[in-house]
Amino acid sequence: MVIVIHQAASTQNALFYNEKKVSEGKATFYQSKNTPSSNPFVYSAQYRNQVFKRIEESNNRTKNKGLHISFNPTINDMVRLGEKGIRTEI
Repeated sequence: MVIVIHQAASTQNALFYNEKKVSEGKATFYQSKNTPSSNPFVYSAQYRNQVFKRIEESNNRTKNKGLHISFNPTINDMVRLGEKGIRTEI
């Protein structure tokens, strides 16, 4: 299992990159926090981007406002842990 944590240069670019991966079936959406909905995909991509912009603008003490965390289980992890176990690990 590989977990990558880094500052994103652009929240918008990170958001749209990740959403593209989900729409292509190359990634899975698991959880959203600090947003109006636990499933932000009920809203449009532009609305989701606006939500993040408002969050960024309200926090003027930070330099790098985007945090990108990529959780990459192997096939063995998926078999061993299953969907529920992966969610627990996250």
